[in-house]
Amino acid sequence: MRGYDCDMDASSALLIALLACTGEPAGGQGDTQVTVDSADSVETGGAGDDTGAEETGAGGDTATIPDTGTSPDTGSPDTGADPIRDTLITVTEPVDADLSCYVPGGTCLIMRAFEECISSRDLTGSATDASGAPLTGGEVELYWLDDLERDADTELTIADDGALSEGRAPTCTPLSWTITSDGVTTVGAHYLLPPTAGEPTSGVLVALSAAETQALYDGFGLTPDPEGGVITGGITDCAGRIIVDTQAIAVGADGYTAGQSAHYFTGGAPDPTRRSTSADGRWLLAGLAPGRYLVEIWGVPMGLDKPMVLSFSEIDVIAGSVSTMEMQAGIAGAIFPDYCLDPCE
Repeated sequence: MRGYDCDMDASSALLIALLACTGEPAGGQGDTQVTVDSADSVETGGAGDDTGAEETGAGGDTATIPDTGTSPDTGSPDTGADPIRDTLITVTEPVDADLSCYVPGGTCLIMRAFEECISSRDLTGSATDASGAPLTGGEVELYWLDDLERDADTELTIADDGALSEGRAPTCTPLSWTITSDGVTTVGAHYLLPPTAGEPTSGVLVALSAAETQALYDGFGLTPDPEGGVITGGITDCAGRIIVDTQAIAVGADGYTAGQSAHYFTGGAPDPTRRSTSADGRWLLAGLAPGRYLVEIWGVPMGLDKPMVLSFSEIDVIAGSVSTMEMQAGIAGAIFPDYCLDPCE
């Protein structure tokens, strides 16, 4: 990951905004794949009217950070006891990670796409499961700027041969999406379509099949809740390496969500005995009612003796669903690839 200069001028090719970590804050993908091809670019110079996205193109301005009762200046717990946080955040081992992009107790970065990379695109594609077999029917909904609180901006159908109906979406703009197939709904956050200049481009959305979803619940001894949902994801460091010995927690509108439970994986499989991330970096939060959450990833930076928030990001939970996200230390929200950060042809 490239370095970030907090003092860059307006002519810099990398446009970012700084967001105070407000003391807290800071993804597990399934195996079903949806491949989306994009062509016939219509340049908008921003998200434009065709996309429904705002001119910022990154969605960073839409983030809301709940008051979670921690010190906004230090990113560490305040003196007030929080039984939910204190139960789930118990790590003591320092993480072995590249945290050069992370300022303990300081700021986390919200990345923004270069404006020239944002364009409205016509989409075609196909949906497959983990083995590459096409999904036989279903629906896909895309939401610009990760906003599931309004109607979907694009709705696609999955044909019996796995082909997606045509749609439209902006490139280099964080998209949340839902895939409903075989009675199972998967929610994803911060998906980014790459920019192209008239040539087809492809991307992958990852969902869970019915069997995979049931295996996830069975592996942790959980009972599926048709009125609630779970969030699962992964965490990497500034160099893109998986971070071991971190813990996840969800913050709702009223603070740390009561009734939630945290679970972890080993070798990509559910491991009920683990209490923090292993070498696969995977975690799962269960017991969540529908709504928007701020997921925080906590760990102990080298040289410190207490856990701090390494990364945080918002995601939506809908009833009966599994929500998925990927996170990186020092970054809040979408993790933009280089091709969205530099001037596009």
